[in-house]
This record gives sequence, structure tokens and C-alpha cells, in this order.
Amino acid sequence: MRDRLKIFFGLLRPIKESKITTYLDLSYDYIEQWDEKFYFETSRKETELPSIITSTLEKIIKEMMPEFHKYNNYDLDDYWTLNVRIFPSENRINFQSECKFRNTNPYEYDIDLTSSEVNVGPSSDKKTLPQNLVDDVEKVFDYEMPEEVEFVGFTFDAKWGEIYLNHFEIDGYRDQTRLGPWQVLLDKIMIFLVDRWWAEEVGMEGEITIEKGKSIKIDCEFRSEEYELTDMNINITPDSF
Repeated sequence: MRDRLKIFFGLLRPIKESKITTYLDLSYDYIEQWDEKFYFETSRKETELPSIITSTLEKIIKEMMPEFHKYNNYDLDDYWTLNVRIFPSENRINFQSECKFRNTNPYEYDIDLTSSEVNVGPSSDKKTLPQNLVDDVEKVFDYEMPEEVEFVGFTFDAKWGEIYLNHFEIDGYRDQTRLGPWQVLLDKIMIFLVDRWWAEEVGMEGEITIEKGKSIKIDCEFRSEEYELTDMNINITPDSF
């Protein structure tokens, strides 16, 4: 590696730039996409470099791959981006990476079923549903539950257009029932509270408790997946080896 780095910086010596940047997209340790273009910080232009420089850099990157894997997060995706910053005057290369991470945003809905005045804003007051949804809640209770049932609760996981229900409870006790009507009801409620896309992509998950004719409580987490910088911040020079 030491000799390869010396050759690399020797090839860059005629280029009078303070910093040169390039980006590579990889699938684990395989380079999926690299346009082999380099951005020059001083002259503020993007250009291609001679193939001997790009091939030497590629060899350096492949040798560094085991070290990169120590920092990368592949829990969600093997696809990641390598940010390469080259400082010719310092004989230094800096490596940073971006991987896919999942973020969650918790939220609670406290819905009053005794009124149908619409209030789904961010205030701390109880929210309400339009009358047609209040009627739907009552109908599902009437059709699916014995008359004496007061509480229904279940967890949900909605993603990629599918809604999964689990841990169904009736009056605080685990039980079984037809899940289809409750899936449809949950979908209608969440479309009203969020939007029609609430169950798309990585979606959301949570727990819902319905007290017949009185209230609905939803404790949920909105999910998102984004590429973010990892903790990788590796600097190498010929003297590093």
C-alpha cells in the first residue's frame, strides 16, 4: 500500500489543486457506479483524470475495503456511497461513507368518538373524526364483537402497501377474530389522519386501542429510510503504512 500511495501522489504532482473529490456507489465491496469524474476545488471544475490515476485509486480502495466494512451499516441495504477527498499537497486521502439508516418519529393520536367535529391539527386537544368514520367504528363493533365488549386493541405494521395486524385483544384479553374488517377500518382512519400513502414504502407501526363509543388511542412511529454519513473518517498517507 505504501508504494502504491507514493505512485498515486506522484501521478498527481503536476495537478495544482488543494482538494480533489470523487464519489463511488458500491454494493458491499463491488463498485456498482463510478463515472470516474473528479471535482477540483480550486478551479471549481469537474474533469476526468488519466486512466492510470483512476486505476491506481481503485486498487487503493479495494485494499482498504476491509477497513471500510468496519464502519458501514448493512442492516437495511448493502448499497452504499464512498466519498473520496484527495489532498495532493498533503499526500493524504480522506474516506467517508454514506449508508442507509432507518429513522423513526413517534406520535400519538387521542381521538374523541363522542363528537364528530373535525380537528386533526397539532394541538394537544383530543382529535375527532368525521361522522362517517365514527359510524364505521360503530358498525365494525356491532358486526364483529359481542354486544358486551367495550375495548378492542391490536398492534399494526403497515409497509409497502400492506397492513399487518397482531396481538388482538378484547377487553384486555388476547383473543382471535376476523382481522379484515379491522384492517379496513384502520386504513380509513389513518388515511384521514395522515394521508392515503400512510402505508406505503417503510410506512409506520404502532398500537391502537378503541373504547366503544368513546375514544381511540393510537401510539405509533412514522418510519423513514435515508442515506446518512457513517462514523467513517479515515485518512491515509504513505507514512500510514
